[in-house]
Amino acid sequence: LSGDVAYARRRRSSSQARSRLAKAKQMLDEGSTGAFYSELNDALSQFLADRLNISAAAVTPDSATELLLQMEMNSEIVNEVKEILERCDYARFSPESATDDESATQYQQAEELISTLENVI
Repeated sequence: LSGDVAYARRRRSSSQARSRLAKAKQMLDEGSTGAFYSELNDALSQFLADRLNISAAAVTPDSATELLLQMEMNSEIVNEVKEILERCDYARFSPESATDDESATQYQQAEELISTLENVI
């Protein structure tokens, strides 16, 4: 693991994503909408960064779409990644726009998406 950084990042990506999702769920339960969306965004962005061996700062909705399309990923999955990242960005900076039901749905979608991506990336 110490010799192959890309392999190490890939190996720990799932457990770290699950940890961030758990923290996001805690934020959601506490009613902290902005922090919830920030953590949800971090979970998906860092997961993609670790799996693709790129910087997490480089993961934007557009760059993630481009990278996944280059990998010939299913367009349905690519669109879902882009939508979730865009919704997280929007809700992080205007938290009043998201309801509790929408946030819970976002959490569920992100969790399912990460599980799907674990199998295809």
